[in-house]
Amino acid sequence: MILEGLVRELPQVRHAVLLTADGLVLDHSAGLDPTDAEYLASMAAVLQSLALRVSNVLDGGASRQVVVRCDRIALVVLPWNDQERLALATAEADLEGIVEELAGRV
Repeated sequence: MILEGLVRELPQVRHAVLLTADGLVLDHSAGLDPTDAEYLASMAAVLQSLALRVSNVLDGGASRQVVVRCDRIALVVLPWNDQERLALATAEADLEGIVEELAGRV
């Protein structure tokens, strides 16, 4: 329900997955196949874990987001709370605007 609202309110967001820190799917947007949601959650958990490790090694503070940019889409992984992460597949066009919008909600 929350994810459907995000996808509806932010038209650049194609898919959304809410996941645990270890990569289990808690919820996903309706347009995303459940198997693809599991793949995306696993990858997002690994990316977030790597970002946290980099931050720890380099004394960089909290990891705020992980972004993977491709030619036509970007994957953004954000902490949702202490135990959960939000992964979004979004059009590249307004990536910074989407991240700013979500930062205010999370």
